[in-house]
Amino acid sequence: MSYDCVFVEQLKNFAKPQDLVMALSDSGTSPNVVRAIEYANSVRCRTIALSGRDGGHIGPLAQLNIYVPETTWDASKTPI
Repeated sequence: MSYDCVFVEQLKNFAKPQDLVMALSDSGTSPNVVRAIEYANSVRCRTIALSGRDGGHIGPLAQLNIYVPETTWDASKTPI
């Protein structure tokens, strides 16, 4: 198993339809997070993405995308 599937493997064991899966990624392009959202959608989980920039790949995949439209890494990772 590669790191790209680390979250999918957890979801395979625990996720059920209508569960809520939240994905957090600054860039929205981390392959392991993208695959997790894809898998969650395929088993009919509800999905929310919390991302930076433009949402990357996970933004359009999630049923709800909440993003910080920031272009610098430091600003989007600063705690509120």
